[in-house]
Amino acid sequence: MKSIKITSIILALLMLAGTVSCGDAGKQPESNSDTSAADSSSAEETTDQLAPPVLPDEKYDGYEFRILTRVEGYGIYNNEHLVVEGENGEVLNDALYNRCRNVEEKLDVKFSEIVTTGLVETEITKTVMAGDDSYDLTIIYDNPALGTEYLVDFNTLEYVNLDRPWWDQNYSAAFSINGKLCTAVGSIMITHMDSVFAMFYNKKLASDYKLPDLYELVRNGSWTMPKFFELTKDVTADLNGDGEYDDKDLYAFLGLDGISRLGSGVKIEYVKKDADDVPTLDLGSEKLVDTLTTLREYAASYERDIYNPRTDRNTGGDADRAVFRMFLNDQALFYVHGLGSAQMYRDMKSDFGVIPTPKLDETQESYFITPDATKRMGVPTTVTDLTRTSVILEALAYESYMNLRPSYYDTMLKYKYLRDDESIEMLDKYIYTNIGFTPSSGSKTLATMNNSILGGSDEIASTFASNKAAIEAEMEEYVKLFE
Repeated sequence: MKSIKITSIILALLMLAGTVSCGDAGKQPESNSDTSAADSSSAEETTDQLAPPVLPDEKYDGYEFRILTRVEGYGIYNNEHLVVEGENGEVLNDALYNRCRNVEEKLDVKFSEIVTTGLVETEITKTVMAGDDSYDLTIIYDNPALGTEYLVDFNTLEYVNLDRPWWDQNYSAAFSINGKLCTAVGSIMITHMDSVFAMFYNKKLASDYKLPDLYELVRNGSWTMPKFFELTKDVTADLNGDGEYDDKDLYAFLGLDGISRLGSGVKIEYVKKDADDVPTLDLGSEKLVDTLTTLREYAASYERDIYNPRTDRNTGGDADRAVFRMFLNDQALFYVHGLGSAQMYRDMKSDFGVIPTPKLDETQESYFITPDATKRMGVPTTVTDLTRTSVILEALAYESYMNLRPSYYDTMLKYKYLRDDESIEMLDKYIYTNIGFTPSSGSKTLATMNNSILGGSDEIASTFASNKAAIEAEMEEYVKLFE
């Protein structure tokens, strides 16, 4: 096992000073509908971007800043809380505590976290309809069906600057509608880094099957879906010889949602934005059809090589968590999960590495990294002092970017979640620098249709035709939320 060199730590922290939603150096984003990541900042510009925000010299007399959230409780990722009670010697906990304390002392406020067991979206709807100023900020796990009636447009928050690196510009571009952005993502939430998909691989099995240097494949841009299947075609095996493939056997890949999780680094773009920042359905794209066809063929041809505990036989009684058990027991060469799940392997005997999820093919310009559990921030329209809210949010976001993010990164290193310098390099250059989002459609039918197509149960053209009207109707209703 290689030691993590001091130079790598410095490099990691320097890389984190760049924008999360950036990508290949020197490339500009083509438009708001471009889901690829793009690095639009030079070193000099990055230095300027790191300057503290210019905020009014205000004190808020101990104001209680109330944050409504829900802790999903997966037990996989790191701390989901924005507010912790005190220091306990654990690096990330203490960083969260000090982040809040620094802002509290600077602005004379007090952060209060209200954790609900119900749906945050339901609670916000109820309080806004009642005209209650109950919360200053809300954290929503999924994309809410809430527009400007319930949530403030972030573009109108006076001191929030969404162009600064502590806010994710790719998210803003994908989820704005009619030029309005009712939720935002940034450094305030650790889950934005913790749940980003990465591909873990078992180094012992990689050696046993004489795989080439996977890190080098990533570096030269040839880590693709065809390469993945080429390298893993002889891996899957019926270990106990019972003639059934279940959680007791060996697989090339294991992960929730099967081919969807394996292909999470492939851009599937059903929706584009028009000149008015309105999402439009684009089912006529030849590239879309080709991409879906390719993924379907992989799913059909390599069905036995991909283990999914949600659909395949699992004798362990541990449901989704079977993926952790099996990877730890050397029963899979590859699997994909959020980076924070690396903490599950601190006691793993075999070494593992981390690389980005593969591209569709070498024509895909850059790696495309998908978040698993994006937590979005929203400001209820019942907030009575939006200027105060904007000052507190920007101060909290800046403090998080400068101090909480590096502490999170250092936690991964210090507690040896990752085990080699090359994995850190993968995070720096190919994972955190290529986080992307697809434009929001607001259509549940579209999500269902995508799953059925990738599952191979329906033909592409006929499925498009039968669902098109329903999807467009849902999108039209969604857009109305942002008028």
